[in-house]
Amino acid sequence: MDKSKILERERERERERERERERERERERERERERERERERERERERERERERERERERERERERERERERERERERERERERERERERERERERERERERERERERERERERERERERERERERERERERERERERERERERERERERERERERERERERERERERERERERERERERERERERERERERERERERERERERERERERERERERERERERERERERERERERERERERERNIFILEWLCKQIGALSIIYNFRPAYI
Repeated sequence: MDKSKILERERERERERERERERERERERERERERERERERERERERERERERERERERERERERERERERERERERERERERERERERERERERERERERERERERERERERERERERERERERERERERERERERERERERERERERERERERERERERERERERERERERERERERERERERERERERERERERERERERERERERERERERERERERERERERERERERERERERERNIFILEWLCKQIGALSIIYNFRPAYI
């Protein structure tokens, strides 16, 4: 057989093998694209799971807010009960003051009866003076005693007025104490509002920490994807080096049959 035809057939077979290798590479690229699509679907599923977890966390936060609102309503009911108890105490104090006023009126009536008795005594003295005109000296002494008693009564009235002023001062002190208690309740309410604001700030810090953790997880996923791409580039470089070395060897020894027999295994 003509040597040129043999070489021609050999070159044709080589071209056919090269086409086959090209088709194989194309199939490999298609498989790689399919794997990439699969990875993308997996990432999409992961994102969907992450969204679902986020929705679940949001539902949990909503339940927590609802529980907090319920606790707040309970606290408000408790405060209302406390106000009602305070009103009841105030009514009781008012009843006590009313009883005190009643006792004061009773004392006033008693003083009136005493004055009436005093007037009666005065009339009796008058009668006595009438009977005892002849004993002028005695009457004088009696009048002196009477003046003394009058001064004593005046002093008594003065003491009574002083006691009344003292009671008024006591009532004023009581009102002052009540105002002080009201100011204290107001300060307590302010402290409660401040504690509530502090709890809100703490919840906000917790939400910020959760967002930071989520960003950190996202950065970790990105680093993992970057490592995967780096491994893929390393495998590609390794394949290129293997092909280069094999082709170089084949050129050195001039044996194309080695390429035909071994290169597909490297590819």
